[in-house]
Amino acid sequence: TPVVASDIPGYADVATPDAVSLVPPGDGSALADAVCGLLGDEPRRVVMAGAARQLAESRYAWPDIAGRLEAIYERALA
Repeated sequence: TPVVASDIPGYADVATPDAVSLVPPGDGSALADAVCGLLGDEPRRVVMAGAARQLAESRYAWPDIAGRLEAIYERALA
């Protein structure tokens, strides 16, 4: 799914422009424009959805998350 989100530190750190459309926080007009722009542009939605899926699978697959979490626990217990 293509994503429209506020341009705040947490989102901006993980988002890529091809997968996420960031808008200024608190700017309802920018949010509406971004959503309406996506609704009217199916090819862009398809590209963004594919990029978002690839981003999620490459960075947030459960085996990878579990491995990183296990490494954190091991360092904390050492």
